[in-house]
Amino acid sequence: MLATKKIRIGIVGGRFGASFQFHEHPNCIVEAVSDLREDRRSHLKKTYSCDKAYNALDLLLKDPNIDAVFLATPASDHAKHTLASLKAGKHVLCAVPLGMTIQECREIKRLF
Repeated sequence: MLATKKIRIGIVGGRFGASFQFHEHPNCIVEAVSDLREDRRSHLKKTYSCDKAYNALDLLLKDPNIDAVFLATPASDHAKHTLASLKAGKHVLCAVPLGMTIQECREIKRLF
């Protein structure tokens, strides 16, 4: 059964983030992509047929049209990117590991 509202997702991370099929799911729209590097942003835009791109996560998180983010950033950034995304009111799908330490994971659990 198809949902009545499609989830608008932001893809963050131009290497690993380009290897998924979010754009093929009938209940998902890739609203925007993000990477610090222009070449990786271009690759994400092409992969997901998406015209909207941001050169930083904090800019993508300000986009009111994005419901959720997929964080495919370096593992050492997962905890801080997850916290920033949750604080911005976005749903989060994060590549593993969630954090590099037990303390980072506890911080996420404690806050959310």
